Amino acid sequence: MKRLVLFTILITISSLVSSQEDYHSITGNVILERTNESLPFVNISLFDKQDELVDYFHTDIDGKFFIDSLKPALYSLKFTSVGFNETIVSKIDLRKNKQKSLDVKMISGIDDCSVMIRILDPPLIEFDNNTIEYRYKRNKYGPGFFY
Repeated sequence: MKRLVLFTILITISSLVSSQEDYHSITGNVILERTNESLPFVNISLFDKQDELVDYFHTDIDGKFFIDSLKPALYSLKFTSVGFNETIVSKIDLRKNKQKSLDVKMISGIDDCSVMIRILDPPLIEFDNNTIEYRYKRNKYGPGFFY
């Protein structure tokens, strides 16, 4: 009976020790470089050392983020948000430190985007007293483009 109790205690202790793996975390703030204002809801992509996507996250309303349950390794983070240039933080080493804290500054601007504004003559929608007239025809830009 004593052996059974001792065996049960040893199994329980060993399972508890093995279930507590060594996890690490990355925390930080994302701010606008020019004004130091917090940027809410910035998209964060987490990559491993082979540039494989591990997971994705976003900042909270105060521009803060917390990524936990990470195994000790090298990571990179990519920060993206509409109206801001993409920011990449690479070589985040969690092999020696259990927690890494970052302050990430993003630059306002639009890179790989172009905007085309067309003034239509005649207008696409015309209002006249109590009627609405909607006009369209195919144009030289190909299928799917109407005016």
